[in-house]
Amino acid sequence: MYHPLTHLRTISNPNPHLRPTTEHCNAVRCNAATKSGKKFCTNHVAQHDYVKEIEKKIKAREAELKQVDANAELPEDSHLISEVRAMLWQDGRISAPGLSRYINVSSEQATALLRYAEKRGLCELKLSKRSPKKLVANALFPNGGNNLTLLGGLS
Repeated sequence: MYHPLTHLRTISNPNPHLRPTTEHCNAVRCNAATKSGKKFCTNHVAQHDYVKEIEKKIKAREAELKQVDANAELPEDSHLISEVRAMLWQDGRISAPGLSRYINVSSEQATALLRYAEKRGLCELKLSKRSPKKLVANALFPNGGNNLTLLGGLS
């Protein structure tokens, strides 16, 4: 009895004994095979455009951290301030030590970043009730209103 799905494999791949074509690394003088249509082999993955873009962002972040250490003003489109803004939006409030752990900066850098955020109207800074030496930032709405806990952040 003939069933149309019986020969589906032969329809999709007319010669099942042929292997799919192998892609090769695009690096100069490298002919290593790659899998799944990737552009570069594992030895040359750093040449991929995406990896270059990530390296560029990491270097820019490191340069911003040097600016923070030198007490220099950060640019308006600062990646570090964006990270602080994201943490404030997520939690509604954050301490300097907590920010330090979340975005992997020193405690002094985290304190300086929170002060930058306060200057830009993203938060208000207060000393913690539990630990008077610990600085805590409470996020503000863009219009200078209330705490972000009203939007679902943790209080």
